Amino acid sequence: MHLLFMDSRVPYLYILLVQWGSLVHSEHHVSTETLAIAGSTANVTCHFEPTNSNYKIAWVVNNGSALIYESMHPLEHDGDRRRPAADQSGSKVYLEISNVTFKDAGSYKCQRYVIGVLGGTAETRVNTLHVQGDMQVEVDINVTLNDPITAECCVRSTKSARNVPFVWFIGSVWSVNDKFGETVPTDPNITYCRHISINSELRFHDKFFGCSISSELNVTSTKPLHIFSKAIVILITRRDTNRKAAKDSAIRCLANGIPPPDVQLQRLSNETEWRNHYVEEQQIEKTEDGGNVLWNFHIIDKQYRDDVTYRCIANNTNDEFAHSSSTTLTVTQCEKTCDSENQRMHIVIIVLKLQLCSD
Repeated sequence: MHLLFMDSRVPYLYILLVQWGSLVHSEHHVSTETLAIAGSTANVTCHFEPTNSNYKIAWVVNNGSALIYESMHPLEHDGDRRRPAADQSGSKVYLEISNVTFKDAGSYKCQRYVIGVLGGTAETRVNTLHVQGDMQVEVDINVTLNDPITAECCVRSTKSARNVPFVWFIGSVWSVNDKFGETVPTDPNITYCRHISINSELRFHDKFFGCSISSELNVTSTKPLHIFSKAIVILITRRDTNRKAAKDSAIRCLANGIPPPDVQLQRLSNETEWRNHYVEEQQIEKTEDGGNVLWNFHIIDKQYRDDVTYRCIANNTNDEFAHSSSTTLTVTQCEKTCDSENQRMHIVIIVLKLQLCSD
């Protein structure tokens, strides 16, 4: 029990018998909540009806000692990190707490005593301060396409497990609201963790995976995802293409994968053996089309007079190749015959020249 005396200069004396939590005069209890991030500044606020009279505010924290604010002496207070204040009408009073710690969490009872009425009037408000720390999300950021993404999100909070609303998201899309599931406390007092598992998709690549809590505080933790997709390569050149010997031809392949695969051209050297076919860099064109890359290999085969079979191979790992179907560049029979005749004529001309020189 405390005795609060008015200044002796006041012509009459009020004596207020106060028992914190149970005032002698009429009370009206209103409970609210305030959320704060550890290390920030919090304002624990109470609201009353406006008054033109002088008043005193007693802040009682967790049923401990009181911190007094007087409207007649608003700049005088004995707080350390806690500074009481109020607006001019006394309708809004607040306790500013700097560098909030978890020890600051708890019940804040503000009691306003209006001095200008005989006998005094008193009202009580209760504000519960919850403190939350940084969130930590643990997730394997390198995932193969269609494999599950498994994550754990933990937050330090003075709220009960039932009141910790976890929300999971990928990119800017709030994809999973996990508010009503089971929360696993790792510390029975203030640390809570949640687990989630979802299948990976290509659209998740390079997006931020994260979890959030208490949207009004914007407490969020994110990590970038990397979705690995094995190389795929398909042949888009028409199969069994006719061509003239020693003429320019093109093999076109479309490749896809994350990361983008490297594509090479192979030639069938015999019935079963594929060998890499060298194409000069300036004879290779690459065109990006969305997530696909079109590879255009220009081939000038002067040394091959017969039919040649090609295919594309692609790789974006160290040990696994993807290969396309094959295509055969066919030299027409006419071109083969004409080519043979040209060779015979060339030999005859050389023989004639040698004979003329010998004569």
